[in-house]
Amino acid sequence: MKKIITMLITAILVIVGCEDNIVNSDNEVKIVNNDSEVNTFVSVNVKDGLTDHFSFETNTGDTSGTSAWDIAFTALKWSPAPGAPDVWDPFITANEDISVVRVNVDGLSDIVDIPESELFTTNFSTFEDGWYETDDNHIVNPLDYVYIVNTEDGKYPAFEVVNYYDDEGNSGVFTIEWKYLAE
Repeated sequence: MKKIITMLITAILVIVGCEDNIVNSDNEVKIVNNDSEVNTFVSVNVKDGLTDHFSFETNTGDTSGTSAWDIAFTALKWSPAPGAPDVWDPFITANEDISVVRVNVDGLSDIVDIPESELFTTNFSTFEDGWYETDDNHIVNPLDYVYIVNTEDGKYPAFEVVNYYDDEGNSGVFTIEWKYLAE
């Protein structure tokens, strides 16, 4: 039902022309047609003990952390009990000078405009505020969140996690789709 409503709203907006998208303090979003270029980034496998530091400006990751970066993909390995298998908790953090806001929408195409500045938070991490859920088979499924980042250079990329598995089905590999929002 939600998809049908979204498709109807999108069709109406295309027919009558696009309006500006608005994200207000209640994180409500007006959906519009968007033609912004969408980029893709695939991280290293964070379950290999690596943190992938990602830069929107270059659309690249760096496991050494020595280059300029905006967000990082990593995982914490822990054992729930002696002799039990290890558990990996994957999460995303932002560089200390970066602020981020999370918006609950169906996808990246639902976001066009930049939210109000008071919605952005610093010291961003998804460690305690998860970005995924697991099914009965322990498969990681990304939630319907888009993250909007205020970078050091004043740009506003928006991204969503679209996958946590590589082409062979191994977990630990973040795939994001992202785009710059108009300023």
